[in-house]
Amino acid sequence: MTKRKKFRQRRDFKKLEERRMKAGKMFSVGTRQSDVARKLNVSTPSVARWHAAWKKGGTNSLKGAGRAGRKPRITKKTIIASRQSSA
Repeated sequence: MTKRKKFRQRRDFKKLEERRMKAGKMFSVGTRQSDVARKLNVSTPSVARWHAAWKKGGTNSLKGAGRAGRKPRITKKTIIASRQSSA
C-alpha cells in the first residue's frame, strides 16, 4: 500500500492579479459590481473591496502585494546548512 501525500493547492498570484485587473477594466467602462462578480465568478464583497481600491488608486491599487502569509523565521540558507551538518 502506498501513501499518498495530500498537497494543498497553492494560490496562483498571477492569475488572481489578472482577475483583479479585468475587474478594473470593467469598472472603468461602468460595469456594475454585481455584474463584475457574476462574470468573474467571485464574491460580491471581494468585488466591493476591489472597487473601493480602484476608486482610490486606479488599476495600480489592484496589483498584488507579493507573497502571502507570514515571513519565515529562518532563511533557506540556514535550513540547507542545518541539513548538511546533520547528514
